[in-house]
Amino acid sequence: MATINDLNKSVSEMSDGELFDRIRDIRRYRRTPVIRKNKAKKTTTKASADSIVAKLSSTEVADLLKILERS
Repeated sequence: MATINDLNKSVSEMSDGELFDRIRDIRRYRRTPVIRKNKAKKTTTKASADSIVAKLSSTEVADLLKILERS
């Protein structure tokens, strides 16, 4: 990438061809997209209340009902 710090001689001392080449290099870098690595997305599933209760045993369901009745 060409930056202003890469200049070896003053802009006023450069020929037209050198100036156009320098501008072309700067524009080429500016237009090149930066490719970023995709991070792995976490796949979380939202469990519904029905699916959670379906996995409980009958004693756990009875305990859950007792807890819910108290509140």
